Amino acid sequence: MGISDPDNLKISLYPNPASGIVHIVADGFSEFQVTVYNLDGRKIRTYNGVEVIDVSDVGQGVYIVKIKHVGGYSIQRLVVRS
Repeated sequence: MGISDPDNLKISLYPNPASGIVHIVADGFSEFQVTVYNLDGRKIRTYNGVEVIDVSDVGQGVYIVKIKHVGGYSIQRLVVRS
């Protein structure tokens, strides 16, 4: 479940916690933009049109992942471990 899911869309990240590849599952959507932020709100990276992201080089910690799609957006918390 996301921190914010305005349209009650089912979007999930797994595995979480992660140390490498993270899969994004969004029911009914295959085109979306994924932006990863640190807890200071600094944008770490942006991915377009992907269903997997690689977080192996972002460093251990907690990150906020915003997933934007045609129907709105979802904000998820992602824990990265080494």
